[in-house]
Amino acid sequence: MKNIVTILLILYTSFGFCQDKELYRMAFADKNNFNYLNFYDDTTLDRMDTLKVLKTTKKLPSSMFKYNRDTYYTKELADSLLIYSNKHNKTNTVNYINKVSELLAFEEQDYLYNAVANFSKNDIESIPVGHVSIVDTVGFMFYATNIVYTRNNKYAFL
Repeated sequence: MKNIVTILLILYTSFGFCQDKELYRMAFADKNNFNYLNFYDDTTLDRMDTLKVLKTTKKLPSSMFKYNRDTYYTKELADSLLIYSNKHNKTNTVNYINKVSELLAFEEQDYLYNAVANFSKNDIESIPVGHVSIVDTVGFMFYATNIVYTRNNKYAFL
């Protein structure tokens, strides 16, 4: 019985790490995932043979999941920020807050807010995608964050 538990623990741990690598691969596999960026002109992304990704992950900001330690994302918060935000950021901020408040209950916002506080920088293993290069130099590159999962593993944030 002890051997079965050990084998299951090893399998569970290895599948967990494989899942992270697969999520990174999916995020960088399709260049269309980067179309939202405002490059200098429309052809810049097409001319990039290789997308450079920084080897070390960055930490997700806790504010992705909750406004601050005491304030949850709600429609009321979005409406109140609508008054104070400038015209450029207003739509994106309000849409993001509304989407998070629809997806995540207060308890889940707490869980994710606290989970990212415990993250540290990690190295990203090679992502098996032809047009991605993992680099440790400076310059024009993308960076990835540690992946955080909701308690029920239904959503992953990267």
